[in-house]
Amino acid sequence: MLTSYFFNQEHAYWLVSSDIHQQAIKQNHQHGFPDALALFHSESFKQVMSYSPWLIPIQPELQHVDSDTFNQGIVLVSQAPMWDIVTHLRSLLYSALDGEEVMFRFYDPKVIVPMCATFTQDEINAFLGNSQQLACIQDGQLIIYHNTTQFDYQPHSETWWKIQPQHLEPLYKVDEHAKAIVSRLWEKLPKKINALPEPIAFFQAILQHALNEGINRHKAENIALFQFSKLTDTSDIELSQALMLTHDELKELQEIEKEVTSWEC
Repeated sequence: MLTSYFFNQEHAYWLVSSDIHQQAIKQNHQHGFPDALALFHSESFKQVMSYSPWLIPIQPELQHVDSDTFNQGIVLVSQAPMWDIVTHLRSLLYSALDGEEVMFRFYDPKVIVPMCATFTQDEINAFLGNSQQLACIQDGQLIIYHNTTQFDYQPHSETWWKIQPQHLEPLYKVDEHAKAIVSRLWEKLPKKINALPEPIAFFQAILQHALNEGINRHKAENIALFQFSKLTDTSDIELSQALMLTHDELKELQEIEKEVTSWEC
């Protein structure tokens, strides 16, 4: 499906993660692909170069790749020179999230395909940059996103892409959220978290209960932290100092206490 679309284009590129790249090389009789370029670069990526995603231009050798393997990549269609496309993609490797710089695995369909469904058209245009189309497989169907901007592409020299809360909605998993909370508490309040026999299960149950009640993730986390403080006899001040909560965040937590004092999970 994605293969047919790819080979019907004149200027197409296959964007893949490192493991799919290696899988494709094996299927190509252990031969690499001409003109393929790694996205990781510079000293900051020196220790993880073996994990770099790859951009591979359209070529006959890719016909040796199984369709199931090909579907685990992303297709970009662009009239721009390949090096300019790589430069744009490299500008996406770091993105802003909650005021911090984070690695953005936009080259992984498990990450970007669900996120694309949340993008506005302006965000699609910005994300595609100097590419005209992005094609991927979503729920067994070929999905194509088009760049509709009328403006000339302008390259970025610094971190510019912002991951918005709505972008992460399709990627949210209760168990991962619970693990993240527990990991943070192990770092900041190890004695308190050690008082819980099964901390991940504890937080997962509370988060899931709150979400089932239609409560958003942010408030669900506050409810979970309140229940944690109640069970481990942790004061608001102790919790606030350990987690470096702002005044507004502490106020939110105290409001939760008024709402759910009688709620047992």
